[in-house]
Amino acid sequence: MSQIKAIVHEENYWTYVSDIMTGMTIVFLFIAINYIKLASEMAESVKDIVVDYKKIKEIYEQIIKEEFSEDFEDWDVVFNPEEMSFHFNSSEVLFEEGEAKLSENFKNILNDFIPRYIFIIKNEAFSNQISAIQIEGHTSSDWGEGKQRGLDAYLKNMELSQNRSANVLNYILNIDDLGENDIWTRNKLSAVGYSSSKILYDVEGQIRQENELASRRVSFKLIMDTKSRLEKIKNSGNEKNLQ
Repeated sequence: MSQIKAIVHEENYWTYVSDIMTGMTIVFLFIAINYIKLASEMAESVKDIVVDYKKIKEIYEQIIKEEFSEDFEDWDVVFNPEEMSFHFNSSEVLFEEGEAKLSENFKNILNDFIPRYIFIIKNEAFSNQISAIQIEGHTSSDWGEGKQRGLDAYLKNMELSQNRSANVLNYILNIDDLGENDIWTRNKLSAVGYSSSKILYDVEGQIRQENELASRRVSFKLIMDTKSRLEKIKNSGNEKNLQ
């Protein structure tokens, strides 16, 4: 009799354990389904944000080309839509060789370019997406008539590129008293010198050679507010979790 009770007790025990395992499996399955659903919704949110940003860049590229396409050749400017940047080449025209003082020609170009450029980027479609308007000074890797290279040349070019970008910034802020009248633009503008850290190359087959003239340039680059986009994605996820 006691043996029969033991068998019944054991069967009840394993039935109990089985019920618990089945219940836990259902709970975990529910959690997994909910997680997959949440992950899918998050992926859609991220996709929407990325698509919106891509559309913004496409609109920006279209407007820029419509506004400045006839000026690119005259100014010797290259527009890079992927980086949302302008590269003003022919530094020997923009500045005296080895000097940071702007040429009269470059001043005239900036007088024409800046008001139109600022008008475009202050459009509400872009302005809320912009973290900074960065003026970049770039040089070739050599220095002076002797084509000196190495660390000493790099440091001298660093000082030169910083002074050039700073002088461009200073000149821009004085166009139509922009620095006094347009606080948004003033707060977004920044100047940086890169020396020869971002030189450009000509590539022919397996041979890559520095393009010294193209490397000496001044760039205007929009730095987009990636932090806000990441926060938007994060907040989207938090909203999904609360639902």
